[in-house]
Amino acid sequence: MKAKTTFMLVTAALSLAILACLGGGQNSSTSSGTSGTSNESPLLGTAWWLIEYQGTTVPEAWNHPSLTFMETQASGNSGCNGWSASYTLDGNNLSFGTVEASEIVCEEPDGIMAMEDAFIQMVNEAVSYELDDKKLTIFTESGAAFVLYELGYVP
Repeated sequence: MKAKTTFMLVTAALSLAILACLGGGQNSSTSSGTSGTSNESPLLGTAWWLIEYQGTTVPEAWNHPSLTFMETQASGNSGCNGWSASYTLDGNNLSFGTVEASEIVCEEPDGIMAMEDAFIQMVNEAVSYELDDKKLTIFTESGAAFVLYELGYVP
């Protein structure tokens, strides 16, 4: 478990470094809080990891998909590949732009690519979110719920 947590923290740090190089510090109209400024978002700068998707719990030994919101971009790991996309917040409404991701195929553990596909589909279809302390639930157009917790927090 310690190695997995270390890996997730390194992944989050690398995501932040890449976004900084891509100009993540610039203001943009593609990402806004309820008052029009991204600096007020309660999601900004927090790293999240997927615990449950579509009623399925992510096995503890797997590389959990992750999500970090920066000023204009969200990024993370989708289980096997790195990904990033712009995002828009309007109150509790959430949507992502086009997802850019690496294209590595992971054959093990069995089922990880199905989880990754479901995670990327969640990003593509996100419409809203609920935030409850260290728990973030993202809802899709079809009503599916994806439960994430702050990175390192184990419910």
